[in-house]
Amino acid sequence: MLGPFIEIKICFLQLEDSAFKMTLNMIIAYIIRTSISFAPTPFCTIIGQMCSTTYELICTKINFKKYENKGNTLQEDLEKVKL
Repeated sequence: MLGPFIEIKICFLQLEDSAFKMTLNMIIAYIIRTSISFAPTPFCTIIGQMCSTTYELICTKINFKKYENKGNTLQEDLEKVKL
C-alpha cells in the first residue's frame, strides 16, 4: 500500500535533489530484496519485499525532510497573502 506514495516521493527527489542518490537507493533496495529472497524460509519473498520497501521508505523520508520544511514556509506565505 505504501508503494505509490514512495514512488511519487522518489520521482520528486530524482527531479529536485539527486537522481544518482535516489537510483543508488533503489538499486540497494533491489539487492536487499533479491538476497533475502534466497533465505530458506517459506515466506522469503514476502520478507524480502517488506525489507526492500522499509529501506526505500526510510531513505525517502530522510531525503524528503528538507523539502517538507520548504512547503511549510510556502503555505505560511500563502496564508499571509490571503490576509
